[in-house]
Amino acid sequence: MNNFAIYDELQYKRALKELLVILKYIPKTDYEKIPEDVLKMININAEHTYNFYVDEEKSIKDQKISELTKAMLENFYRDYWVTDIEKNKIVQEENIKRKEIEEQKRNKYNPEYIFENNKKNLNFNHETKEEISLINVQEEKWIQKIYAFIKRIISR
Repeated sequence: MNNFAIYDELQYKRALKELLVILKYIPKTDYEKIPEDVLKMININAEHTYNFYVDEEKSIKDQKISELTKAMLENFYRDYWVTDIEKNKIVQEENIKRKEIEEQKRNKYNPEYIFENNKKNLNFNHETKEEISLINVQEEKWIQKIYAFIKRIISR
């Protein structure tokens, strides 16, 4: 569900370092459930010069970790540490959230709605122009214009 593509390389490497440090504090049985190739990939790609420490007096929720690290931990929880029943439930919830997000995007960017909004804006602009043009302007009839013209000539 999380899109890691929005993070730059440094953020990704630092999140891996945070994940490595946090994994040192999990129970050994949970740590052993993580595949060796995943642990190796994390260790190779982590930013080892980045200093991150876990405050042992705080819970994982209270630690100052990046959103990307939180997402990675959520994925680890789903993929390695829960039962199959819990995993299926989590996957179903993620699918529902994904569908809701896609539906919101579809409604927001649906061309039919975009054009309807433009029509409403055009109608609003058109109505505004009509209101402006409804100002009382007394137009003289052509006979009155001729009469006024002759009157000006005579009065000179």
